[in-house]
Amino acid sequence: MMSMRTVHAFLFSLGTLIAVRSAHAQVGPFTPERSFFADEKNVQLNAPEGVACSESGMFIVADSGNHRLVRYDYDGRMFSGGTEIVVPEIPYPTRVQLDAQGHIVVLDQRTRRVVQLDPKGAFQAFLDVKGAPPPAKIAPVAFRVDGSGQLFLLDLAGRRVI
Repeated sequence: MMSMRTVHAFLFSLGTLIAVRSAHAQVGPFTPERSFFADEKNVQLNAPEGVACSESGMFIVADSGNHRLVRYDYDGRMFSGGTEIVVPEIPYPTRVQLDAQGHIVVLDQRTRRVVQLDPKGAFQAFLDVKGAPPPAKIAPVAFRVDGSGQLFLLDLAGRRVI
């Protein structure tokens, strides 16, 4: 478990994922923990654009250039993993979050759709917008899932939050 006193942030630099830690939840300097250049098979990350973290220590990287997600784990002392998750419904993942039930929610920039995966990475559903113009008129660029599971979608084409 990640303690509330330890905040982990994941920064991207030239296609590298850098895990950093702060000793204080509110403020404090960040110190490098580890850099991630590749998955467990040594396939290098290529243009990672998003990362999601859980309280249990799991984090998922949207490795956009390789058309996949990559899962890592943190046990409080060490990072491990680098398991590739490839889902045909997500050809170019750019943003990723984990909901309260552990589902992986992904924005695919190529299809401009939000996809829900189960906690192991299997496709479950497309999350469609109800009461808005057809999907072709929506250009999502970012999203947020709140603690109750409500999805907020930033629609660039409509200049709105749905």
